[in-house]
Amino acid sequence: MLKTLYGEIMTGRLKRLPYLGYNLLVMLLFVLIGFGISTSIGLAERMANGEIPDLQALIWDELGVIGVLLIGVALTALALAQINIAVKRIRDIGLPGWWLLLTIAVLGVFASIIGGSPLASGVNLLIFLSLLILPTDSFGKYEGEAPP
Repeated sequence: MLKTLYGEIMTGRLKRLPYLGYNLLVMLLFVLIGFGISTSIGLAERMANGEIPDLQALIWDELGVIGVLLIGVALTALALAQINIAVKRIRDIGLPGWWLLLTIAVLGVFASIIGGSPLASGVNLLIFLSLLILPTDSFGKYEGEAPP
């Protein structure tokens, strides 16, 4: 599983069903971490009686630098796994993996500037569904790596 999420960065490919499974796994981990952080902040806010400066001090005292860094490392690791499996799926449909970065940079940023978060979420959903629906080698074999 770790090889699929973090290995074969330059050459890996991923079929549709494994892409769906790994994508759902990474999204579930994002949600669990976000839920844990939200719950911790909510409990801390209740303990601080809703005062923002007291809340910030309480969270910083409880988590400390190491806790904040660990949360940042975990979220960064999940984001890299998400990008890696999407690039593998793009290679599997026959396009270079750099197309994902181009798509994220152009469509995602442009959509968030023009329409805000709802439009950016819609564009991300459209990218996810298109990667899920397109069959293997639908754009021909990509010459950049060996076959699976």
